[in-house]
Amino acid sequence: MRSTALSFILGFVVVSALLLACNRDDEFKPQGPRTSVIGGSRTLIISLNDTAEFNILAEAVRGIRNITVEQSINNGLRQRLTQISYGPDAFSVNLRYTLLIDSLQYSQFDEVTLYFTGTDNEGNTTNTSTTNFQILSVFSKVTDTTYFNTNFRMISAPTDGAKGLIQGDTFTMDAATNWLIKGTVEVDRGTTLLIEPGTKIYGLVGDPLSPAYLSLLAGSKIIALGEKDNPIVFTSDRTLGPGATPGDWTGVKIEGEASLNPASNSGQMRYVRIEFGGKSVDFPSVLTEVDAGLRLAEVGNGTDLSYLQVFRSRGQGFRFNGGTVNARYLVAIDCNNNCFRIDDEEDENNVRISAWTGKGQFWIGSTPSATGASGLADMDVRDGSNSTLANVSLLGPGAANTSIEKGGIRIRNTIGGYRFYKFLVAHYGSFNAWGVRADAAPNPPTGINGSKVVAHSRVYEVGTGQLFRNDAAVFASDPQYVNSQTPISGSTPNQFVFANTSDLFNNFDLTTIDPWFVNTNYLGAVFSIDWTADGSWCKNADGSIR
Repeated sequence: MRSTALSFILGFVVVSALLLACNRDDEFKPQGPRTSVIGGSRTLIISLNDTAEFNILAEAVRGIRNITVEQSINNGLRQRLTQISYGPDAFSVNLRYTLLIDSLQYSQFDEVTLYFTGTDNEGNTTNTSTTNFQILSVFSKVTDTTYFNTNFRMISAPTDGAKGLIQGDTFTMDAATNWLIKGTVEVDRGTTLLIEPGTKIYGLVGDPLSPAYLSLLAGSKIIALGEKDNPIVFTSDRTLGPGATPGDWTGVKIEGEASLNPASNSGQMRYVRIEFGGKSVDFPSVLTEVDAGLRLAEVGNGTDLSYLQVFRSRGQGFRFNGGTVNARYLVAIDCNNNCFRIDDEEDENNVRISAWTGKGQFWIGSTPSATGASGLADMDVRDGSNSTLANVSLLGPGAANTSIEKGGIRIRNTIGGYRFYKFLVAHYGSFNAWGVRADAAPNPPTGINGSKVVAHSRVYEVGTGQLFRNDAAVFASDPQYVNSQTPISGSTPNQFVFANTSDLFNNFDLTTIDPWFVNTNYLGAVFSIDWTADGSWCKNADGSIR
């Protein structure tokens, strides 16, 4: 990290008055070192692991034995930082002293006093020089800038290539300001990020190896409570200029502490839309890697998530990496990878920390544009995940699509389990598509109360593909799962509400599975009232407001 070049010149001036004492026996005693500070107090704006440099000149007739550097923080006790020793003939010393501003020792708004004391070879010291500074903004900087004729307040790291870190009790993003994220900006442990209704936060399309990314570290909180007609929007700055595309930036990540406390609380998000994200930040040198618009890692079920949309992500829409968080009313539209990905959280050695064991209800994943790579699904379930979902609509690009191999649900050898109820899966293409594909179905079947279940759902219109593929065939052949393969007349891709709601009736009581669920008498995410069109928070695939 680039150092903050702050130079303080400390002059050690030794005045030796050789007094000739005629006819006197007085012994001459030269003075010890004297210190002085040129420049007085200084104010520093510094960042994580930044450094401050001090240029020191020391001189003494009897030679410099050592220079001691001490500090006090907020008028506390002096603490010795270092003592630098010299040889007996060091009458003049030039020293550049470097102070590391470490987050383990310093905090925002700390007032620091440094003390410099010189000692000569006979142990003489005189006055001690001091200098003071205050740490005004630690680890991130906020600057006013202009892009596409729009004024922004930009949050970034103090130095290029580093990560910005927001600290303090609360950091507020107000709706009157256009906010811009440059590179990776993290919210520190113990800090609450408060975002007002109607606020717009833009990701800067800049260095392709350092995409814009807002990451909340474990122990932080986000309070982002938009309103249905005044949502909070995260988007690309290109929406103001040449036009935004998926992968202009990365998106939002929330890290929680569910492995320590399953009920931990990482905050609240409601009526929030995240657009044009999905560029990978973990693998910047591999530009084909992708990430999620909203990534939830180890988030606990004390967190409140509802009425959220991810629009046109280059990667996943919503990604659940471990944790216990529950979520209602999620919408993912035209995400190139998966609308929803459910899997584990792993450490840096790819060792599982935890699997996602949360619950979800009223989710929509719709990909009418048939984007993405073959072999994907709008819902990808992996590894040790052990979740329960109900009232989910997964709607593909239509049976006429022949461009990619894509399906509704793909369950990849999960060792935990899955319990899926009242799903509506339809409109997947004719190129080797599927409705539900499982590599780990129960054998023998365990019924609708088992650990691996797809039940009381409707799967239809998958072109020339298979409605229930591989091990998922058991969910079609065994009547105890009560799944239907009958098409709904007149249904089309991107259609959330059906004219004839009687086709969706299903009276299976979800509260017998878990009391967290709202009991419904229908399949899919939407019945007679379209909650996605209630307000201006949700977009159609063409970019218009629903």
